[in-house]
Amino acid sequence: MVPLLLLAAGCTVSTREISPDDKVIYDEGYHFSDKKAIVAAMAESLLSKPPIAGNKDRPIMIVYGIANRTSEHISTSAITDDIRQELLQSGKVR
Repeated sequence: MVPLLLLAAGCTVSTREISPDDKVIYDEGYHFSDKKAIVAAMAESLLSKPPIAGNKDRPIMIVYGIANRTSEHISTSAITDDIRQELLQSGKVR
């Protein structure tokens, strides 16, 4: 009887809602928090280097697409849209 109860207890599944603002999610999948981290890192990198950093004139920005070279379904247009938005909100590009 006890082994049967232990077996049944091991088969339960629990779920929980996660926030994209969570710092780190450790698994093999792609999450919105991953996109948020990618966008923040790319925008910070672009804003901290020439020709944007230290430029008194606001350069005109052209954003090209990003190629997804992984097996994950990742919306690369969402990433480029968010990077564009971050750069425009910085006021350093137009």
